[in-house]
Amino acid sequence: MSEPNIAKELARDRRTINREVERGLVKHLNSDLTTHVAYNADRAQDVHDLNASAKGPAVKLKANSVAVEFIRCHIVIRRWSPEVVSARSGVRTDEGEGHGRRGLRQDHLHPY
Repeated sequence: MSEPNIAKELARDRRTINREVERGLVKHLNSDLTTHVAYNADRAQDVHDLNASAKGPAVKLKANSVAVEFIRCHIVIRRWSPEVVSARSGVRTDEGEGHGRRGLRQDHLHPY
């Protein structure tokens, strides 16, 4: 079955199927020392898991609805750039235990 047909059958974009197939392609060496390329679902899952682990820590804004609303308001509604929102929000760097931390301070979130 072709990738476009698979995409249609699964109600997914064809590019999604294409990326999945690319992740799972492996070369097999035959006994006569020729190679052929085949799809391997386990390999595709391993590549996906490895790529997902390299994304860094989860975003912590979910627990801070005031910050989320501030950012949404200024980027979406007022059309400020993320850099301006960051500068106006009072994002600061704390030096603690040798690591810089960035965070929004609640008392610095002004509606402007």
